[in-house]
Amino acid sequence: MNRINKLLILGSVLLLAVIALLFVKSKTANDGNMALQEETSLGESYFTVSQNEISSVKIVNGMDTTNLAKSGETWTNTDDVNFPLNVSMVEAMITTASDIKSEKIIDTPADMSEYGLSAPGLTVSFNDGAYVLSFGNKSAMSEEYYMTSGDGRVCLVGSGVYNTFAVSWSDLVQMEEIPDMTGIKSFTVQGENADVEILNKSELPEFADSTYDWYMKVDGEYKPLDSAKATTFMSNVTDLKFLSCKDYYADSLDLYNYKLDRPYFTITVEYDGGTFALDVGTLDGLSLCARFPDSNMVYEIDNSLGVTLLYTPYEEMAPAEESISDNDTTSDNVVVQ
Repeated sequence: MNRINKLLILGSVLLLAVIALLFVKSKTANDGNMALQEETSLGESYFTVSQNEISSVKIVNGMDTTNLAKSGETWTNTDDVNFPLNVSMVEAMITTASDIKSEKIIDTPADMSEYGLSAPGLTVSFNDGAYVLSFGNKSAMSEEYYMTSGDGRVCLVGSGVYNTFAVSWSDLVQMEEIPDMTGIKSFTVQGENADVEILNKSELPEFADSTYDWYMKVDGEYKPLDSAKATTFMSNVTDLKFLSCKDYYADSLDLYNYKLDRPYFTITVEYDGGTFALDVGTLDGLSLCARFPDSNMVYEIDNSLGVTLLYTPYEEMAPAEESISDNDTTSDNVVVQ
């Protein structure tokens, strides 16, 4: 009996422990859910407007002023009919303005200048001034900005709201897209000081059965490349990102100043879907700019692209055995002489 009693007591203790553990887990989960709800709360609605009602937007950001208007279903930059407007950014502004919430609203601010709202650095007007949002200082305590809609109150809004409206013309440009270049056949860089040619073995029938996928032309001969290194080298172009738009409607004089009338070098990629070409010039003699041939849009690109494409020697991309062989024979083949 003593043994049975001990087992019963031990079982009861274990049962109570399991129940306590389940209770603690349940309470922790509930507390966590409540904390998450509080953390993701957007606060009280401060400004609302019907999205369908908005037909014009005027942005005064420091010294820059941008005027946008809607005609039918089309948004345009009324300051310049040639402006390639990124409509998705305009739609983001309208969506944001439709319901701006705040977790802190000051109903009776003593002095607007305390919040940087007596002379706001950013003002957004809708429908010719029917609705106006003014943004002032950034909070010293958080990543939020003071804002007013002109109703005498001041609220704090997140940086996401502020950044949606704090745009310049270059932010609103719809930049051209670099295509997805799959199935590359050839990759060339040509210019006054550039002569790079890489071919897939499919373009060189004599190497069709080779274990190497890529070949570079060096001193009139096609030499094999390490596949991974060749892919990485070409990815500098296939994964290229434009840093910004420097000019959306460059004329012949602009192209001359950017040195794009006679490009520093031209990149051409033949791939399964077609041909990609990019002319590269300079912005200030140091930074690089680029454009698609026959395009009026000029972009800033990473300056390191030129160094990589023009001055990577063959030895750095050759298969290991080729590199050893070249070193043994003191070969001096490089990508660009």
